Amino acid sequence: MSAPLDLGRYHEPAPESLSADQQAARAQLIEGGRGSVPPPYRIWLSSPELVRRIEGLGQYLLRESSLTSRENEIAILTAAQRHNCAFVLAAHGRVAARVGLEPALIDALQNGTPPGFSNPREQAVYDVATALQSGPPPEATYRRTLELLGQAGIADLTGLLGYYASVCYILNFHDVPRPA
Repeated sequence: MSAPLDLGRYHEPAPESLSADQQAARAQLIEGGRGSVPPPYRIWLSSPELVRRIEGLGQYLLRESSLTSRENEIAILTAAQRHNCAFVLAAHGRVAARVGLEPALIDALQNGTPPGFSNPREQAVYDVATALQSGPPPEATYRRTLELLGQAGIADLTGLLGYYASVCYILNFHDVPRPA
């Protein structure tokens, strides 16, 4: 595979031991928009059909959805904090800084403290990501988010939260540590 990574309890197979389906799924990641095989996909390669199917979803959610890069990172960090996923918190803390989230906001998101966004859309993304952790959002949050993001934005946001729940689950299952 690419560079050796600490994947916690998961023991990554040698590239030459991958099945033809696994090699094809790996090539799809490298030759596609990713250019590499990120940690959750290294583990998901055990199910090459899952990789083929989930990769398109990941590419859409991170690069083509109606959410901004900042909104994506707010949702991702909120989900990662909720799932206590050290790898995603660290990796996406760096991404959040690259897309312009202020250090105090990143710190608050990583620590689970309400950050207080000045941008109403960003606040709505955070409020929905937080509220969905325990059930339906309050009516006022629902209406405000519907007005700010529209149905497409809500679909993209909830899809992103579900996708990152899967990422956190696979990384947490194998106890993958924070990246160096």
